[in-house]
Amino acid sequence: MFTQTNKSNPLKLNNRIHIGYAVFFHFIKQTGLCWIFCILLLNGCDESLPPYQKPENLFTIDRIEISQGTHSIAGDYLVKFHIYGKNLFDETFSDRVNIRGSVQIWNKEKPDLSATLSLDNTNFGPDTDLSGNVLTLGPGEEFELRVTWDCHTDDGEDLAGFFNMSPQAIAVVSTGARDFYVQAEVTLFKELGLIRSEPVLFFFNG
Repeated sequence: MFTQTNKSNPLKLNNRIHIGYAVFFHFIKQTGLCWIFCILLLNGCDESLPPYQKPENLFTIDRIEISQGTHSIAGDYLVKFHIYGKNLFDETFSDRVNIRGSVQIWNKEKPDLSATLSLDNTNFGPDTDLSGNVLTLGPGEEFELRVTWDCHTDDGEDLAGFFNMSPQAIAVVSTGARDFYVQAEVTLFKELGLIRSEPVLFFFNG
């Protein structure tokens, strides 16, 4: 929340807009109801507006970058995901954020070889404009989330060991199925709901 210092415009501070106001005005703009809204304010009309729907296109997850290799100290094989999202709105958002999200990973040929990683505020990358719990994103600006996978499935299977040593891996490797998908979903602001990436295909080298 903001402390209001500009009495001439209670919705903005330094060209930043609270997420709740942005959602409301985006709804009015997208539904073409600006003129109706003005008439209702002027005339005190009792006509009701259409039911409110949460906008779904203020933010997007537009890419996931993947790196993998053996940890230089521990020797464990790790896969690192860098998840990039973008502000598609024409205003700067600045509001408290308490994200909830996850990263799902699954094998292309054997979807039961899968893992789920949790996302929260600790996963923000260092270049994201986060001060305390306040996230600021200008028009077109990105946020980054980082998460590392230790190559274990939700069932506790070590996939590095599975592909390299397990007899069960023969059927998988023979099909060339070291191909995995990764997909991220996250709620940045509760007013906007969930945003989800497209599945991204990558080759597991472990």
